[in-house]
Amino acid sequence: MANMKHLEVLQLGRWLHGSQKHHIEVRNEGFLKELKSQKNLKYLSLRGMSGISNLLNILQLERLETLDLKACHNLETLPNDISSLRNLRHLNLSDCYLLDKMPRGIEKLTELQELKGFVIGSHTKTACTISDLRNLEKLKQLSIHIASKAVVKEREFEGLKEMSALEYLKISWGTTETSYCDIEIILPPNLKKLHVKRIPENSIPEWLKPGKLPLVLNEL
Repeated sequence: MANMKHLEVLQLGRWLHGSQKHHIEVRNEGFLKELKSQKNLKYLSLRGMSGISNLLNILQLERLETLDLKACHNLETLPNDISSLRNLRHLNLSDCYLLDKMPRGIEKLTELQELKGFVIGSHTKTACTISDLRNLEKLKQLSIHIASKAVVKEREFEGLKEMSALEYLKISWGTTETSYCDIEIILPPNLKKLHVKRIPENSIPEWLKPGKLPLVLNEL
C-alpha cells in the first residue's frame, strides 16, 4: 500500500451492510499504521471489524471525508484530537457498543454533514455534549444514543433548536429508567425526519406531541 500514492477510497470492512455472516477480526489495530502514507485518502471504512480499540493511527489522514466505523464492537474510545480530521463530512459510529462518551473535538469538525452514533454516557467533564454541536452549521443528519446510566446535563437538548440545517434526527434509549422521560427535547425547526426508539415511558412525552413537532416534518 505504501506505493499507492493516489489512493482515495479504501474499504476494509464489510461490503454487505446487514450481513452478520461476514465477520472480520484483527489481532490489533497495528495495521492502521500502514495508512500514514495515504495522504490523499478521502473514504475509509472499517465497518464490522473486531479487534480495533483505538484509532490514533488515522489522525494523519487530514483529507479524509468519510469514516465508517459502524459495528466496530471493540472500539472503546475516540482520539481526543479527532478535530485534526478537519475535512470530515460523514462519521458513522453506530453499533459501537463499548463507546461510552464522545470526546471534545467533534464540535470542531465544522464540515460534518452526517454524524451517526453520538453517545451520551456517564462521563461529562471531558465529553462532547449535544449543546456543543450547535456550531456544526452543515450538519444534516444526527443519531443520538442515550446509554444506560447516562448523565444528561440540564437543558442539554436545547441546543438542537439552533441546528437549523438538521433534517434527520434519530434518538434511541439504552435504558428503561423512567427518569429519562423528563428530558426536555426541543426539536430543530427544519426537521423532516424524526426516528425515536425505546422511549422508557408508556405515554407520549410532551415534546413528541403534534403541537410540538416542526411543521415541515414528513416522517415520524
